Amino acid sequence: AFSSLKHIKEVIIPNGVKEIGSWAFNFSSVEKVVIPPTIEKIGEYAFYFCKNLKEIEIKEGVRRLGIGMFSSCDSLEKIHIPSSISVIPDSCFESCMSLVDIKLPQSIIYIGDSAFYNCSSLTTIDIPESVTDIGIEAFRQCYELKSVIIPPKVVGLSEMLFYDDCQLETVVL
Repeated sequence: AFSSLKHIKEVIIPNGVKEIGSWAFNFSSVEKVVIPPTIEKIGEYAFYFCKNLKEIEIKEGVRRLGIGMFSSCDSLEKIHIPSSISVIPDSCFESCMSLVDIKLPQSIIYIGDSAFYNCSSLTTIDIPESVTDIGIEAFRQCYELKSVIIPPKVVGLSEMLFYDDCQLETVVL
């Protein structure tokens, strides 16, 4: 719908809207996004490659994020994930190279494959006690990540979970 638009700066989706389609805003110049609690479905890669996207506000009540939703959003520095979210889907924040830290709510039970792959500026991440599974390459190439605590409910560690994490000094299991 808004793919590749170069003059769009802010997206405020009104209450009542139930779905954001796949690839809806990809390659656009959007800088700020507000997602209302009425959203029930977000399509794959909805904000893919939005290079200017810096700020995302996801309202409490949104239940699911889309696969690759914010992948390759280079300018994204921070995001608040509401407690109504239970899964960080595959590639959700992949290659968000300005993302420094992210606070995940206690409602998160699964972190998908490549969820934070190549978040090269990510310095800290608190994995909630509620997480039971972390996907393949979830934190690969998070070059600035220094320490991680894996909660006791995690039933297994996936392949290449921290591959290429050059600064990683401490992992607590």
